[in-house]
Amino acid sequence: MAGSFDDRLARSIILAAFASGITLLLLRGYQPYFGFSRATLPLGLIWMLVPLCAVIGGIAGGAFAQVLVTPARFMPGPVNRLAKDHPIGFALLCGFVLAGLGLISHGQIFDASYGEAHEALTKAVLPPFDFAPLRGHFGINAERFRRGVGWPDPM
Repeated sequence: MAGSFDDRLARSIILAAFASGITLLLLRGYQPYFGFSRATLPLGLIWMLVPLCAVIGGIAGGAFAQVLVTPARFMPGPVNRLAKDHPIGFALLCGFVLAGLGLISHGQIFDASYGEAHEALTKAVLPPFDFAPLRGHFGINAERFRRGVGWPDPM
């Protein structure tokens, strides 16, 4: 029964997001997230990388989904035991790790990265070298944790 409820809830959320996007499109017209760009990419050798990026992105996304679905299979034994035996302590430890990473990255993993992406696309200003690994591994969870405990947006 719980499984069917989860399925219905997930479908309802997806339908609501889709409906809100269509409503926005009908009311406001085309609204690109980063504005308009006149940049073009000439056809040539560089386009051969697009399928490669798609395959790598698909594999990475599938691996990430597998870790989210079955995290116990990917955690070392002591970490797994700590999570099962002391869930509150494990959550506290995870929170401290994410807070420490936030301090190390000067707060870059706590937001949605709109600013960094916008600057990279419009001003050709790339984020620091460690931004992608920190953001990719810890940023999404750090943002969920920050919002979950009710901390204000640091930016």
